[in-house]
Amino acid sequence: MYAYLDINNDVVAMSSAEYTLAQAQAAIPSVTQVIVDAPQGLLIKGQQTAAQPYWHRYSTGDGSALSHYVHVEELRPLKAQRMLEIDARTDQLFEQGFQYPPDSGKVFSLSVQSQLKITNAWLARGEPGFTYPVRWNTRDNTDAHEMADATALSAFYMTAIGTARAYCDSGTALKDQIRAATTSAEVNAVVDNR
Repeated sequence: MYAYLDINNDVVAMSSAEYTLAQAQAAIPSVTQVIVDAPQGLLIKGQQTAAQPYWHRYSTGDGSALSHYVHVEELRPLKAQRMLEIDARTDQLFEQGFQYPPDSGKVFSLSVQSQLKITNAWLARGEPGFTYPVRWNTRDNTDAHEMADATALSAFYMTAIGTARAYCDSGTALKDQIRAATTSAEVNAVVDNR
């Protein structure tokens, strides 16, 4: 068997027929090395399945023995899946909205449209044509919150945007842990308990 390696010594192709380096590079430009008499059973980078998440990387020796190869986990698919799970949980948190005033039981929407409306009201809070009081409906329209002046509107806005930011920042912190993980066990150990 012949193994064709890239610059990282990852196996990018296997063949029972011998190809020169130039021939291999014509078919796969990333090939930088040809190993003669490579052992059978090496996994090719990029062709892993969930059950076989490894490719073999040439480590030492001439590559003709399996002991000269090491297993390397391909984590990109797993990391991408976990990132999507975090995004889905963040979306769920946004759907829950935010409570204002705290412990009042009044829940307001954090949809993109609601955030835009809250931001626009906050931006206009000091304009001469902007009248008070402002009443803001709860997410389920069973109640409303009244804001008497720009200070009250700013407090409402800061709670809404602060809550949205906290949801995003907490998701980013979890994603940072996943990005830093070097094994599937480390990736799976990241728990989104928000």
